[in-house]
Parts: sequence; structure tokens; C-alpha cells
Amino acid sequence: MSARIRKARRLAALQDQLHRASEWKLAGIRTDISENEGTRTALLSTLTDDTLGPLLVEVAARRLKAVAQERVALGQAEDAQKGKVLEEAQRLKRAERMLDKVKAADALARDKADFDTLLDQVAAKSARAGSDGT
Repeated sequence: MSARIRKARRLAALQDQLHRASEWKLAGIRTDISENEGTRTALLSTLTDDTLGPLLVEVAARRLKAVAQERVALGQAEDAQKGKVLEEAQRLKRAERMLDKVKAADALARDKADFDTLLDQVAAKSARAGSDGT
């Protein structure tokens, strides 16, 4: 295996790791969004509770506002991370295409070298046969 193929494989493996890492980060953000929604739901159910709701209106309202702000920030982070995941996927595809091209070029070079060797052997055999016959 040529050094170019090894280098292209390492590059493709690195791009694959970066892509997977960005997907994991996006999954983490989505988990945070889900937890945020759970917190919001719990706060709203507390507010609708007949016994505790009236007592906790001010506290729950402040907390709901903070949860809403956090949700907006998480939404923005999710959008940004989606862009990064797409970018990493494109880089991975480019690295894979480059690896395929390097493999094809290496195979072509090997085939050419084998053919040149075969031609040299035929020429040498032909030269020996010509010198033996004269």
C-alpha cells in the first residue's frame, strides 16, 4: 500500500471521527432541549395546581422566563450544530472521494508498472531469441 493511500485513509478516518463527534454534540443539544421542555411542562403543571399554584406564581413565572430564554439559546445552538454536521458530512464525502481517486491512481500505476515489466521481459526474450538465431 502506498504512502498516498495510507495518508488518504487517515484523512478519511479523521473526517469520519469529526463527523461523528459533531453528530454526538447535536444529539446532546437535542437532549438538553428535551430536558428543557420537561422542566417547562413541570412548571406549568405546578402553576395549574390548585393548592400550590397561587403561592408560587411569581417564582414560577421567573423560572418559566429563564426556561424560555434557555430554550431560545438551545434552538440557536441546535441550528448552528446542524450546519456543522452538514459541513462535516460534506468534508467526509470529499475525503472518501479523494481516497477512491488515490486508490484508483495507485492501481493504475501498479498496472502500468506490471505492464512495463512484462514488455521489458518480452523485449529481453525477443532480443535473446534474435541473438541466438543469428
